Amino acid sequence: MAQGSQFSSVSRLFIVAASIAIVVIAMQASASILNMVLMALFITILATPFLDWLQRRGLPGGVAVLVAILVVLGLSLAVVGLIGLSISRFPEKLPVYEARLDEISANLNGFLTGWGFEASELMAVDTFSPNALLRFIAGTLAQIGGLLGSALVILMVVAFMLLEVSGFGDKLQHVMGKTNNDTLERLVSFNHNIRKYIVARAWLGLASAIMDTLVLLFVGVDFALMWGVLAFFFGFIPSIGYWLSLIPPVLLALIQLGWQEALLVFLGYTIFNSIIDNIIGPKYMGDGANLAPVLVFLSLIFWAWILGPIGALLGVPLTLMVKQLILEGSAETRWLAELMSARISDKSASPTASKDTPVATG
Repeated sequence: MAQGSQFSSVSRLFIVAASIAIVVIAMQASASILNMVLMALFITILATPFLDWLQRRGLPGGVAVLVAILVVLGLSLAVVGLIGLSISRFPEKLPVYEARLDEISANLNGFLTGWGFEASELMAVDTFSPNALLRFIAGTLAQIGGLLGSALVILMVVAFMLLEVSGFGDKLQHVMGKTNNDTLERLVSFNHNIRKYIVARAWLGLASAIMDTLVLLFVGVDFALMWGVLAFFFGFIPSIGYWLSLIPPVLLALIQLGWQEALLVFLGYTIFNSIIDNIIGPKYMGDGANLAPVLVFLSLIFWAWILGPIGALLGVPLTLMVKQLILEGSAETRWLAELMSARISDKSASPTASKDTPVATG
């Protein structure tokens, strides 16, 4: 009976594939709820270093949690209000942008015609309609506004998570003292790595957002503060986050002001972000998330397909969670975790060696 219950390698492969498919379908079906929980967890991780700092300054645990909740609430309401105000004002500016874009299109048509190109037919195609670009931007902003609709629920979850975080460390140390569980050791290691990654990306994203906003204010692009806030969040998306934060303000600068101002925005973004990512970034990120570059890019596509924009934002942390908590926990899948790594890890080091290492907060 025991021998009959054994599965062949091919059977196990199909079972695993079917199980993964079921999990993916379930996550897609519950994406709206998962997004709120994941976003709340993301904000909680960002707020935890501030909570630790308050407690190190001598504030009692309950008071520190209350102060952290109030600060998170204030910052979140400010961000939601800023983006919401910008989204509400965008339709008012839309006719002006459309008229300006029609003018640019007419000038471009005349320029191409002067050089012997028949551009009139191309400009008349609906796909390349001048207004299609603005409608796309307006639709994107509307989707962002839809995400902000659940901000109150997310903040409530953040408040409860911060209350739990204040005593979670003591609970974990108590459990670790009673058992030598490899799962708990990997959980501690993952907690350290993910906090280090998210906090480092937050500081770098904040620096980029400040410099990008200053560039936009100097040039005079509309909604400069909103583009700066979005640049901060796009900073958590490797590889393509920079382009997502760059393209809309450059296009808006071209439509609103002209090609010289659009070029200034492009150069300003490129120079400051290159300095932050290539010079300052390595000092903060250290070893990073230890994921292969191609895997980072594919994880963005995969998690965005499952969860939408929040999946792209949290693609690296979610992939790191699968790698450290699931794949590294089994001898049969540990080789896959090694293939996912950007470099071979030092197995001689204990996974708990970093559990007491303070998280870099800048």
